[in-house]
Amino acid sequence: NQILSNEKRFGSSPNLQTGLSLDYELNKSNNLGLIYNISDNNGNTSFSNAYSFVTRSSVDSVLKTTGEIARPLFTQTLNLYHDLKVDSNGKKLSSSINFFTNRPEMNNNFISVSDKAYAAVRTNSFSEYRIWSAQSDLTLPYKWAKIETGVKFATYDNGASLTYASIIENTAQLDKTRSNDFDYTESNLGAYYSMESELSEKWMAKAGLRYEYTIMDGHSPTLGQRNQRKYGAIFPTAYLVYKADADNTVSINYTKRINRPRLNQLNPFIYYTNSYTSFTGNPLLLPSYSDNFELSYLYKGLFSLTVFTQHTSDEISPLITVNGPLQVYSTGNFLTNDNLGAYASFNKTPFKWWENNTSASFFYSSSKSSILEIPKQDGFSASINFNNSFKVSNDLSLYLNYTQNLPSTTGNVYSYAQRSFRTGARLKLLKDNLIISPSYFLGSLTRVDIH
Repeated sequence: NQILSNEKRFGSSPNLQTGLSLDYELNKSNNLGLIYNISDNNGNTSFSNAYSFVTRSSVDSVLKTTGEIARPLFTQTLNLYHDLKVDSNGKKLSSSINFFTNRPEMNNNFISVSDKAYAAVRTNSFSEYRIWSAQSDLTLPYKWAKIETGVKFATYDNGASLTYASIIENTAQLDKTRSNDFDYTESNLGAYYSMESELSEKWMAKAGLRYEYTIMDGHSPTLGQRNQRKYGAIFPTAYLVYKADADNTVSINYTKRINRPRLNQLNPFIYYTNSYTSFTGNPLLLPSYSDNFELSYLYKGLFSLTVFTQHTSDEISPLITVNGPLQVYSTGNFLTNDNLGAYASFNKTPFKWWENNTSASFFYSSSKSSILEIPKQDGFSASINFNNSFKVSNDLSLYLNYTQNLPSTTGNVYSYAQRSFRTGARLKLLKDNLIISPSYFLGSLTRVDIH
């Protein structure tokens, strides 16, 4: 049996933002500052999709869904900082307190029609994110090396609510079995230490360690379910640079990174997009970790070439469970993925008014699954980008970009070939205090297979 899907979307996202920046020098050693930004975004998307249920090579039924999604988003950020010059040799202590909050909403109205069923549905979801962080960084430059060390604490709090209502005779009737509340808090404590040194006129090296400890708590009042977890890890970083001459530079570096699951990937409640398709989070989801090696070559800042390898364990990957006509989308830590690839970039200015950047990438991906029903996936991928900027005047510039992606396999997801075309302008007014950036985007249909 197969379930084939075809979906088209059209959207717009007008955005208004403004900000305030203050910087005050108390004396030669102390500097205070404030940065405040606010933005209001109103995204709207109309969509239509068709799910074909295939049994023994023949179409058993077709479910067609059309709808509109409104995504208002209000965001505020606040940064308070203090810089202390310890001495005249460049020693400095920088401290800051940061606050971020936004209130994303999603109002989804859709109608699903098949030969056997009709459903009109309205779903409304609301979240309020609050992130507080405080950090302090110490820079100690010496003749033999530059030392950097610091600490950071961040707390993340979110409350999310979802309501699901069936539209019957133009009246919304709340379905409490499909409505949901979810509260999530996360605290992160981190510390780092790094040392950078010029070994000679041609050689430079840097090495460092970062430690992060996380405490998370996810609570679903609707399901009466709470999941708590604590974990910590060390993340080393190292790189070595060889500058052959003024034009040629070679470097090699290693980093270890963490990819934490998103909120919607942790919420255990089931969210419906039509009568037969639903999404559910996995409260037991763990972060994934990757080891990354890169070997890079740079020529005059005009041409760069990088060869890389990446090994990812416990990769966060999509998982589909099919039961008859029902599809449930979730995520899990069941893949180990290895990537090998290269990317190159070339910058050129044919004329004073025209800047061009051409880049290309290629990689091979191989993954292993701990779930027997999901087979081993290997595949190649390549892409090429052409970005062009045209300066009309000091206040007006135009751009024209094109991207072509070849078919690719990443983890258990196969993506078909895609291409996109984007053009637009950037107009600066009122001494750069007002910037207008209209754009037009044309992309091909996004199509993927999840194995």
